[in-house]
Amino acid sequence: PRADAGDIVDQEAVPIGPDDTAIEVQRRVTIAAVRILERRLPDLERGTAGRLRQDESQATTFPRRRPEDGRIDWMKSSKQVHDLVRAVTHPYPGAFTDVFGATTWVWKTGLPSLGAHDNFPGQVRTESGRLFVACGDDRYIEVLTLQREAEEEMEASRFVDLLKVAARR
Repeated sequence: PRADAGDIVDQEAVPIGPDDTAIEVQRRVTIAAVRILERRLPDLERGTAGRLRQDESQATTFPRRRPEDGRIDWMKSSKQVHDLVRAVTHPYPGAFTDVFGATTWVWKTGLPSLGAHDNFPGQVRTESGRLFVACGDDRYIEVLTLQREAEEEMEASRFVDLLKVAARR
């Protein structure tokens, strides 16, 4: 009746690292799916594949993605923002924000061990060519690559240099 519903014939765990992007995970899932099919296809063809009823309380589903789902909410924790960015980065539409003055896509982030006390969510900080944005958990996220509307994707250090040039004008 819906995607991913029904009995389980086989399954295989796929590791997901703290910085893995959706496409990296998808590649691992695809490899695991091929292995599962190689193991179970003969049983499926014969109709003898064992079946295990799926525990719906353990299943996770998500609604259809809308473009607005990529908007970064800086009130969220730094980990939640980082997870959003890595979930919707290339080849997907991306996570976006307007804290840099124009719609800007954030393509890659990191989680520095840098507190953002006495700052407000969405506050931008630059330091030694690095670009940070405060999140709702009083921590910063580091923006590593980004792309302003109608511009090329760039490393954050280049963007910081452009900000300095603009500030001197």
